[in-house]
Amino acid sequence: MSAPINEEIFHRSIVQTTFLKRIPSELLERYFPGKEKIVHTTQAKILRILISSAVFSYSHSFNKLSETDLQSQMTHTFVLGLFLGIVKEMDFDGCSIPLCMVLHSLYNTFACYILPKFDRCSIVSGT
Repeated sequence: MSAPINEEIFHRSIVQTTFLKRIPSELLERYFPGKEKIVHTTQAKILRILISSAVFSYSHSFNKLSETDLQSQMTHTFVLGLFLGIVKEMDFDGCSIPLCMVLHSLYNTFACYILPKFDRCSIVSGT
């Protein structure tokens, strides 16, 4: 259960907020006064979400899985990263990091415990 907590602290708080928002904003304010507003544009938010999702997905590439399973996991983690990145950018009065932790935990529970109980062949074939 600590993985979602640690991952969200790192990916949403440190990468997405500190490295991709606060530091650029402070540098722009210091060296190009008035330009720090760029960091709060929709384009900058989308870029932050994409970069943090890519880092999130890449961090899961070190798992020892077959090539097919690894590609599937990286795709799923990238999409999860996009969703959690959007939640983080919406902020919810400062509660976005704990909300991301809860959503990440729910996703892991669903992916690890609920999905494997279904037989994919019977779902696809309808038997």
